[in-house]
Amino acid sequence: MKNALILLNYNDTKRIFDLIKKFSNSDFFQYIIVSDNNSCEDMDLLESFQNQKIILLKNNKNLWYSGGNNVALNYLKNKDIDYVFLFNSDIDVSYDVLEKSIFFLEENKDFSIVSPLMNEYGNIVENYYNFPTILNSIKENLGLKKFFKSKVHSKKINDHCLEVDYIRSSFWCVKYNDFIDIDFFDESTKLYHVETCVGLKLRKRNKKCAILLDYSYDHNHVYKKGYKITAYKDSYKSLKYVFKTYLRKNVLQMFCFKVSFYIGLFLRKIFNIK
Repeated sequence: MKNALILLNYNDTKRIFDLIKKFSNSDFFQYIIVSDNNSCEDMDLLESFQNQKIILLKNNKNLWYSGGNNVALNYLKNKDIDYVFLFNSDIDVSYDVLEKSIFFLEENKDFSIVSPLMNEYGNIVENYYNFPTILNSIKENLGLKKFFKSKVHSKKINDHCLEVDYIRSSFWCVKYNDFIDIDFFDESTKLYHVETCVGLKLRKRNKKCAILLDYSYDHNHVYKKGYKITAYKDSYKSLKYVFKTYLRKNVLQMFCFKVSFYIGLFLRKIFNIK
């Protein structure tokens, strides 16, 4: 069995380097691929660690999350990879979790992606989501989501795992051949809703995503205060693409979604709502 680890870097070289050091001396990964999205930082630290196992791929521009990861995923073709792990630079995870993730996918052939629970500074945070709907997206645009919170639905496989629509991609263990079958990430989404598209493409092929309830990984993410208008706009563009391309929403639904976006844009500029 051959496993690969993909690390996407954009001006976070120190934490990427720490992850490489943690896993470089183990036989668990046959390849550790760093896809660098044209970082402004000095790459000497990463370049010094390159060998037959640790590969640094330098992109000549920022390809965002989807494109940067696709460069690494395509590099692995013809390498006979069975499982690929995708880590964000801000996570920490044990070898036990890696092994249990592969064990689950080996035992459950209709599942393609698995992740443990996400631990943020001592608190377990939901890292799985429902596929988007027009109604829920309108609520979110208008700042009403906290008042009409929709429960994330899941299907209990057993006492140890859940079947879910899609999973936050800060930690994924993926069957590589299943990922090839769906042509990896949809680069039209760039950064937002990339996981949504993967979940929908897998569902179309009767493949599933799972959460391991007995295990977790640490997510050491620093959330910035306030709400960035640019992020709101970019998220809207990606979600509009998902609704039109994958979910085939009609003209009236898309119009209502568009109107709610512009109302939400006004509210965010005036009241800084989230």
